Amino acid sequence: MCILLSATASQRQEIRIEYKASTGKEVTADIKSNLNTDFGKVCIALFRTQVEYNAYCLHKAMKGAGTDEDVLIEILCTLNNDEIAELKSVFLKVYGKSLEDRVKSETSGDFRKLLLLVVQGNRSTADVDLGEAAADAKALYKAGEKKKMGTDESVFINIFGTRSLSQLVAIAAEYDKLSKKSLMEAVKSELSGNFERTVIAILQVAFNVSLYYVKILHSSMKGAGTNEFNLTRVIVRTHTTIISTIKVTFKQEYDGSLGSWIVDDTSGDYQAILLALIGGDVDVDPSKIGIGIGGPGIGGGIGGGLDVDKPEGGFGIGGGIGGGLDVDKPKLGGSGGAGIGGGVDVDVPKADLDIGGAIDVEKPKGGIDIGGGIGGGSIDVDAPKVDIGGTGGADIGGGVDVDTPKVGLDIGGSGIGGGIDVDTPKVGLGGIGGVDIGGDVDVVTPKVEPSVEAAADIGGGVDVDVPKAGLDIGGSGIGGGIDIDAPKLGFGGSGGADIGGGVDIDAPKVELGGTGGGDIGGGIDVGVPKVGLDIGGAGIGGGVDVDAPKGGIDVGGSGSGGIGVSLPKFGFGGSGKVDVEGEVNLKELDNLDATEKSKRLEIAIKEKDTKILIYILLNASMVQRHEIIIQYKTTTGKDLLGDIESNTDAKLGGMCIALLKTSAEYNAYCLMKAMKGFGTDDGTLIEIICTCTNQEMEETKAVYLKEYGKSLESEVQSEISGDYRKLMMLLLEGNRPNTDADSSKAEADAKALYKAGEKKRFGTDEDVFIDIFASRSYSQIRAIGDEYAKVSKKTLLEAVVSELSGNLQKTVVTIVQVAQNLNQYYAQRLHYSMKGLGTSEKILTRVVVKIHNTVITEVKEIFLQKYNDSLAKWIIDDTSGDYQDILLSLIGEQKS
Repeated sequence: MCILLSATASQRQEIRIEYKASTGKEVTADIKSNLNTDFGKVCIALFRTQVEYNAYCLHKAMKGAGTDEDVLIEILCTLNNDEIAELKSVFLKVYGKSLEDRVKSETSGDFRKLLLLVVQGNRSTADVDLGEAAADAKALYKAGEKKKMGTDESVFINIFGTRSLSQLVAIAAEYDKLSKKSLMEAVKSELSGNFERTVIAILQVAFNVSLYYVKILHSSMKGAGTNEFNLTRVIVRTHTTIISTIKVTFKQEYDGSLGSWIVDDTSGDYQAILLALIGGDVDVDPSKIGIGIGGPGIGGGIGGGLDVDKPEGGFGIGGGIGGGLDVDKPKLGGSGGAGIGGGVDVDVPKADLDIGGAIDVEKPKGGIDIGGGIGGGSIDVDAPKVDIGGTGGADIGGGVDVDTPKVGLDIGGSGIGGGIDVDTPKVGLGGIGGVDIGGDVDVVTPKVEPSVEAAADIGGGVDVDVPKAGLDIGGSGIGGGIDIDAPKLGFGGSGGADIGGGVDIDAPKVELGGTGGGDIGGGIDVGVPKVGLDIGGAGIGGGVDVDAPKGGIDVGGSGSGGIGVSLPKFGFGGSGKVDVEGEVNLKELDNLDATEKSKRLEIAIKEKDTKILIYILLNASMVQRHEIIIQYKTTTGKDLLGDIESNTDAKLGGMCIALLKTSAEYNAYCLMKAMKGFGTDDGTLIEIICTCTNQEMEETKAVYLKEYGKSLESEVQSEISGDYRKLMMLLLEGNRPNTDADSSKAEADAKALYKAGEKKRFGTDEDVFIDIFASRSYSQIRAIGDEYAKVSKKTLLEAVVSELSGNLQKTVVTIVQVAQNLNQYYAQRLHYSMKGLGTSEKILTRVVVKIHNTVITEVKEIFLQKYNDSLAKWIIDDTSGDYQDILLSLIGEQKS
């Protein structure tokens, strides 16, 4: 990532050439075969020139079954004449066919005519002519609104395909003088389908190209699921040009910054590289800041804040020790009072901390640690070495040297803290000693090398099995241990008078620290992103680390225990007189009633324990889930679906919401989302409406009216237009017969379709297609297909594709596919959701949830036969984490 982001476009091309020369292989091919993830796809995009990437995206959009018209519209409508000329040259060179021929073969009707005109790259570059603008406005008005019957699309094609963008803005201003509608409104009312969407795109680009891209970015992340292909494409295409304007516009148009939306909708390296490309832009939520304040008896007090994997900071305030930890984003540590403050910043190449101390990993720069009268050290990490400096108030600070970029931090007061060894950029924090000296640990091989010297009291560090860290702080009696295997954090505690020890664990198990009124502090082991924090009164208890949703709590004497959890979250010790070890057995959840499960869900959602959340949802029937929803509202006063949506990532949250809704509720929800905000997701409308039975349609309409206060029919009617609208409104009536085929009627219908389409010299009589495909049973449509083959050289499906266009074509194609083989249609939708760059989680989630209890076995068999790989293999390759786990579980598979 560092190489890609630090190199210019020309330098990337040099690297690409040198890679081929030295290895004999293409760097993009190697990335694809070894890193077939969303992150890998961004890397591949960055290794291509802009024109190569545009050509690649267009090729992908037209490859295989179906065409991604959105990609064609976006790329072709945002390029100038020179860029189109260069694009056509590269496309021909790389893919062996002219771009014009490919577009011509993949589109039809007025949509094709306009795109082919745009692909010519002859858009005027002349200055604005107000006289011509007025004439064009009148021509458009006459060809559309003023025309009594229909629309003269050729006038729209000519003007929007040839006028300069500035001229189109002038035409829009002149149109306002002629009509009560704006030009944009007139286009929407007079045109339809992909032709309409293309003209709208051209207008939007003319008015404000940044706003046009903003709307695509927002659409790619709104609702359940993320369209990574759209998100990646827009950011890669704009990050070196107008991304600053896009970020400002995004924040003006929507709630939150572009960076914050990316953080909420993506994760891992993919998130990191997107944020780097847009230059940050992440909002800070003050409510996510953790503050800890310790009381007297712990070196004056211990305060600590922890923030993991979210862009917020941690602050620590204490008379003795203050520490702040932030992981995976560049945030703050905290400050100490009279003693020491320490701060840690991990996994982003910068850190800046005024008081307390900072560690910066992945870039060769260090931080400073300052507290009270104590001096700490500075650390510089970007190679297998660590530099440690600093002196204590009276004695010595110890250090750590490791074999890969790892970090050690020692802080001395009148005494000393210990060190840390980390296998990837991770951090632990030492503390303050009372009188004497703590040890240092040097780890290069998997072994334990504790080194301890003490005058009165002892602190020692332990590092076990792999480069992980043990941290002990000795002095008057402070001990703590940390083990880190990924960017995670832990704190040990402090003792009252004696010795602290560290624990390092490299397996999914639980180890408790110590207990006691005035004695021992324990340690924390972290194997996946988890955090444990131990804070006590007069003494400290230990921490617990779990690798699955289970936890042990150690509470004893006047001390405290801490809990480690399985995702970035916080555990705080308490006080008490009981020593308890425990773990959550997921199977035990089966025995709980709806009330108890709702309570467990509240805790799981709050602590982001996705394992419990997923287990409860997957192992409950639809009726039981409904009972849980009711009990959750009763016991917590909150809406379960709302809590899940606001506390989980978009992919997992979308899946959980789908499972908690009935089929009719989920259909209504998806349809509402498809029509909400800018634009309409026609693919969702077509899929749901064309696959509903008559009964399902009635149930969906009833739920839609109840939930959203408007009839589904009126909403659909206001969102779409033309022949597409006519067909959809008939389908919404839910009157498709369920009768057997009649061969004589099938023959008559086949001839009628042939006469209305292929045989007709000019144009197509769409009304005949609309009537037949909206009102015949599926068995009758299959019979019509058989008869059509007798009157034409084309199949019925081929005839539909050649005679119709836009969303009308897509809807009729879907009806034919559903009639021929519904299970194969679902297999094709699943394949479509995962093919090419990015994954459409909306489609993937929707289809899997719809069929997982009915025809999933049949769909898996068809998928394997059709695409030579199992559905599970595709899901594993295209998804990750909890979202992948829940998908595999729903289709009855598991990761091998």
